[in-house]
Amino acid sequence: MSLTDPPARAADTDLHATVDDYVGSHPARLQIELQELRRAVHAAVPIAGERMRRGLPTFTMDGTDFLSVEVRTDHLRLAPLPRRATAELAEDMAPYVKDGGLEVPLVRTPYALVGRVAATLSSEAGATPLH
Repeated sequence: MSLTDPPARAADTDLHATVDDYVGSHPARLQIELQELRRAVHAAVPIAGERMRRGLPTFTMDGTDFLSVEVRTDHLRLAPLPRRATAELAEDMAPYVKDGGLEVPLVRTPYALVGRVAATLSSEAGATPLH
């Protein structure tokens, strides 16, 4: 390595070591929203794990990523979308679908919908959710 080489970067370019670090890096209001979102996901998929992946909090099932969350200016972005959503779930998701993900508001966040999406995605990843 020469003096002109760029510094080494951490694997996955994670700025935060843990999901708790990520949550804690946001203002108190956003921390509450992120904790509520985590509760909704874990209520629907109690055995879900969490890790940082590509700088985003990501829920996992047996080491397989199934849902990532990103804080944006006025909403939370959840990705990916379920591939096998029921007609009812697809209809409920429709107002929030944008560019291959869900963009849910930071105010009146539809946590029940988030839980249903998480349950569907975890099922697609091979787990058996509660719903």
